[in-house]
Amino acid sequence: SEDTSRLDGAVLIPGGESYSFFGALEHEFSRDLGAYAEVSVRYADNSTSAYEGIIGAMTMTPDNPFNPFRNDVTPGFAGRTVNVFVDPRDLPDDSVKSIQRTLRVVGGFQGRFSALGGREFNWLADFSWDRNENYSSTVRYTQYLRAAVLAGLYNPLRDMTNVPLADEETLAAARSRTKVIGHPEISAANLRLNGDLFEAWGGTARFSLGAEFRIEQQYFSQVTENGAWSTLPGAATGFADGVTETDRRAAAGYLEITVPLVGRDNARPLLHELSVSGAMRLEKYEDFRSTSPLALAVKYAPIRDLALRASFSEGFQPPTLQSLHNVGTILTDVLTDVYVDPLRPGLPNEPVTIRSAFGNPNLKPEVSESWDAGLILTPRWVPGLTLNVSYFRYDKRDVIASLSLQNIIDYFPDHYTRGPNLPTDPPGVPGPITEFNATFFNIANLLTDGWDYNLTYTRPVGKLGVLTLD
Repeated sequence: SEDTSRLDGAVLIPGGESYSFFGALEHEFSRDLGAYAEVSVRYADNSTSAYEGIIGAMTMTPDNPFNPFRNDVTPGFAGRTVNVFVDPRDLPDDSVKSIQRTLRVVGGFQGRFSALGGREFNWLADFSWDRNENYSSTVRYTQYLRAAVLAGLYNPLRDMTNVPLADEETLAAARSRTKVIGHPEISAANLRLNGDLFEAWGGTARFSLGAEFRIEQQYFSQVTENGAWSTLPGAATGFADGVTETDRRAAAGYLEITVPLVGRDNARPLLHELSVSGAMRLEKYEDFRSTSPLALAVKYAPIRDLALRASFSEGFQPPTLQSLHNVGTILTDVLTDVYVDPLRPGLPNEPVTIRSAFGNPNLKPEVSESWDAGLILTPRWVPGLTLNVSYFRYDKRDVIASLSLQNIIDYFPDHYTRGPNLPTDPPGVPGPITEFNATFFNIANLLTDGWDYNLTYTRPVGKLGVLTLD
C-alpha cells in the first residue's frame, strides 16, 4: 500500500497561540473633572508548516542524466523530453514563522461644566498611541526545484518511499527564505464636546463637536535569502529586498446635531416620536485632498411599540501607506498553472514575470455611500422583547486591492502583457502572456446589500440576575 504518513500529517487548520492584557485606570478629582488611562497588549504566534503536496510538471530534457528516456540510454536511442510530477519527500515542509504584537495606550481628561443659561456640557481631551509589530519568516525548499530537475541536479524518479532528509548541502542550495518586518504606528490627539443645544418642539436638541490630529507612520522591511538553485536557468528568480519608511499627517473636525421634532409632550395620534439628525466631518490629509462626508438620519415612531428609521452616509478612505509604498516582489521565469488563458485554449502556459503587491503612488481614495432603513418593534404585551429588521445597501467605489492572476486575465486586460506568437501556435491565436502586474490598484465598484434580523428577549430571573436570549 502507498505510504501516506506525510499527507496524514499535513496541516489543514493552522494552530496558534495568543495572549492579551487590558488595564484601565480612572480617577475623579472632583464632580467636574476626572482622568483616565487605558493600556492593552496582545501577542499572537501563528507559526505553522505546510505540506507542499505533488508538484508538477517538472521537465526532464533528453540530456538529463536521470531521464529514463535520455539520449543514448541504449546505443543510438534518440532521447525524449519527459514531464513528471514530484512529491519531494526528502525536502522539509514549507514553514512560516509569524509573530504579531499590538500595543495601545490611551490617556486623557474629561469633565463637565455649565454655561449658556445653565446648560450642562461634557468635554474630553485625550491622546492615543497604537503600534502593531509584524514579523514573518517564510522558508521554502521547492521554489527552485523545477530548475534543479531541469539542470539534472535533482532526481525526481528515485524511490521516495523511505528516503531520508536531504543532506545539508542540498538543503542550503534549495532553501529560499523571506523575512518581513513591519510596524505601523498611529498617534492621535482628540478633543470632544457635547451637550444640550436648544429646546426643540419635541425635546432638547443635542450636539457633539470634535477635532482630531493624527500622525500615521509606516516602517516595512523585506529581505530574501536564496540558495544556489535560484541562479539556475529557468529558476523563478525575483527581487524582493527593500525598506520603506513613510508617514502622513491628517487633521479632522466634525459636528453632529440631533433635533427631536415630536416627543412625549407634543405627541399626536400616529405620531408618537419624530427626530432628525445630521453630521458632517471635514478631514484633510497632507497627501490627499480635503473631504467633507455627511450623514443624515431620521427616526419616526407612529406608536410607542413601533419605530421606523432610515439613514444615509458618505465615506472616504484614503489609500493606506502600505498600499502606496509597499515593497513588492518581482518573480521572473515563473512557470505556473494557477491560471487559464481563455484566448489560448489547450495551449500550455509559458514562463511569466509577476510583479506582485508593489505600492502604487497613483491610487485614488475609496469613496462610499451607505443607505439603511428598518424597524424596531418593542411590544408592550411581551415585556423584554425587541425585534430589529433592517435593509442595508453599501456602494463602494474605487476599491483598492491586489488580485489573483486569473482575475487579472478575466477582468483587467491592461494589467498583463502578451509576447509574440510561438512557432507552434495555430493561426489566429494571440501570443502567450509574458508579464502580470498584480500590484495594488483601484479595481472597480463594490455593491453590497442585504437584510439584518435580530430578536432579543430579556427577563429578570429573581436573585439569579437577568436572562437574555439573542
